[in-house]
Amino acid sequence: MARLNRFARLVLLALSLMLGAAAAVHADTPPAAWPAVTEGDAVLKGFTFRDGQQLDLRLHYRTLGKPTRGKDGRVNNAVLIMHGTGGSGAQFLRPEFAGALFNPGQLLDATRYFIVLPDGIGHGGSSKPSNGLRARFPRYGYEDMVRAQHDLLVQALGVDHLRLVMGTSMGGMHTWLWAQRYPQMMDAAMPLASVPSQISGRNRAWRRVVIDAFRHDPAWQGGDYTVQPPSLATAQQMLFLMSSNPQQRQAAMPTLADADRVLDAFVANGLRTADANDMLYQVEASLDYDPAPGLARIEAPLLAWNTADDLINPPELDLLGAGIRQVKRGRAIVVPLSPATRGHGSHTIAALWMDDLRALLERSTPEGAFLDNLRALCGQAFAGKLLANEPAAPRDPFAGKSLVMHVRECGDSEVRVPFHVGDDRSRTWVVTRTGAGLRLKHDHRHADGSPDAVTLYGGDSVPPGSASRQEFPADAESVALFLREGLPASAGNTWSLALEPGQRLVYALTRADGRHFAVGFDLSRPVPVPPAPWGAQ
Repeated sequence: MARLNRFARLVLLALSLMLGAAAAVHADTPPAAWPAVTEGDAVLKGFTFRDGQQLDLRLHYRTLGKPTRGKDGRVNNAVLIMHGTGGSGAQFLRPEFAGALFNPGQLLDATRYFIVLPDGIGHGGSSKPSNGLRARFPRYGYEDMVRAQHDLLVQALGVDHLRLVMGTSMGGMHTWLWAQRYPQMMDAAMPLASVPSQISGRNRAWRRVVIDAFRHDPAWQGGDYTVQPPSLATAQQMLFLMSSNPQQRQAAMPTLADADRVLDAFVANGLRTADANDMLYQVEASLDYDPAPGLARIEAPLLAWNTADDLINPPELDLLGAGIRQVKRGRAIVVPLSPATRGHGSHTIAALWMDDLRALLERSTPEGAFLDNLRALCGQAFAGKLLANEPAAPRDPFAGKSLVMHVRECGDSEVRVPFHVGDDRSRTWVVTRTGAGLRLKHDHRHADGSPDAVTLYGGDSVPPGSASRQEFPADAESVALFLREGLPASAGNTWSLALEPGQRLVYALTRADGRHFAVGFDLSRPVPVPPAPWGAQ
């Protein structure tokens, strides 16, 4: 019996990580390790579904933290996290998710963020067929679920902006829809364990097996059964089959007898809480999922995260790769199989993707958006012209010279832009991401590659910046350098970069004594790439 229980716990954990179907196994009330959870219900009066039916729709939700508003009056700290098929917001209240993200000092610290965990239509404590309507419940789809989540946030919770939208499995698919249906409402999006294409192939096949098992089962009785039909066991078996990965399954069930015992234990557990109509609706809801036509409408930085051992979304189909190429600020990561991955269920193990989420949050600040806009020019060069140089120097080194900027080196956190003045290749602007924003430094070199006496000066960006403009007052290190080199006036320098994608970039220097220098570059017409700057590797 002890061995059976151990196997059963392994399997139940794997499946609950996959779809959240076993989330009820984990108590809704979190341990004291993370902040208190508030639960509530919102009723959306006369909600109209895709099939035309209307219902006073109840949506259950959980929240952690409190909303805050910026100077523009909009909520600036809300995070929406959406669950998988068969689950609820409770599935995230477990050590490997909430315990890794929501505690003070962690990435989604609930003392800083307002975290919203809704139960989707047909799930958890929200309106669902088993509440009484049975098969007369409206035929909801993913589009209905996303629109209801939006109404919950705006109408019931007063959230008009989201710092982050993310979801797992079905919630990941909802994230793809959210990002294109409400592109101005979020700073960042992270769909996990999902692909941006219509349900098809093997993914559609396993769902059809479940759907057909219910609808062709005489005991289902058109949804008006008095006891759960036998087809519910078939559906549970299919969920078991598609979860985890073969390696984990083999380790947990090394013999025929072990496999039978673990499978039987899982099905028996599912039959204690599942309802056939609820499950049928949950699986059928994906029929209207097709985000592909709207991917170009996504504006926020989006990071799609999958694993190579996901049986539902196998990477060899390249559905994720084909879709992410249409997202302007989209990136995709497919993590290789490892002892730490759990197939489709990897999405709820925050330790696997926490660093990637951190990078996404950094990218989705105004400073991150600016760096992305600059990085988008990588490998290209552009001609410029002098816009201002006051007061004019007796021997102006820029007069009559060709001016060319070359976005030469682009890393995840640093972009290097040589600025050529005629044959002078001494100047390179270095823009680097810091924990608090961006840093601009000026790398000056002699023709032999050695550093100039006045080099690596600049400063850190000052909020509030934007995706199109950043300002950099001279930092303490640069002020000390200027004073040491006999350039006291330069201690008051403020540099700025203004970037209009596809149009122009303006680099400018100003200071209180009236100094104003500016050069503008035409980004609509790339020019031949110039030679490497002096000292370049």
